Amino acid sequence: MFKKILIIVLLFFIEANGQSDSLSIIPDSSLKAGSLHKIFFGKYWRDAWNTQVKVKKLFAKNFTKDYQLVNKFLFNGTTSFLFKDKNSNDYFFSPLKKSKDAFLPDELKQSLSPNILHDQISITFPASEIIAYSLWNNLSGFNFSPEIVVIYNKKDENEYENKPGILINLTVNYDKLITSSKLTGEERLKL
Repeated sequence: MFKKILIIVLLFFIEANGQSDSLSIIPDSSLKAGSLHKIFFGKYWRDAWNTQVKVKKLFAKNFTKDYQLVNKFLFNGTTSFLFKDKNSNDYFFSPLKKSKDAFLPDELKQSLSPNILHDQISITFPASEIIAYSLWNNLSGFNFSPEIVVIYNKKDENEYENKPGILINLTVNYDKLITSSKLTGEERLKL
């Protein structure tokens, strides 16, 4: 009897202390299509923005130990971040959820313009950057490795934490870059 209780207690502590390395997220629930959108654009309109996906969870205390925040800037409608690791590799983090009024002057922020802009942003595919960087790798010789992650922290201490985003390793594959730079036009497409 004592062994059974001990096993149950141990299993409980293992389960309680085990931290999952993934998290289920919805890219941007504010882009849920209303009934009018569905009538005009079909039932799958904005479906990619509201489908739950499992993403890699990077724990903030480990992340900030290995990566140093170098720069913060406005890019592609949101505040993005540039990190550098211990090996001087650069990493770019761009949240999936885009700001609806980042590009607008102050006079237009109180009008309908942010809502129209937000609607236009929703036309894009949330993970389109991953597809674009994969194509870029094949054509340019760079070695970008984008992935959707969440830099997870229970306390939510930094701007970049607990937001799903695309983390891109900006390391260059110099061997492939030198080789591909000698090629022209159609030959580059074959790489």
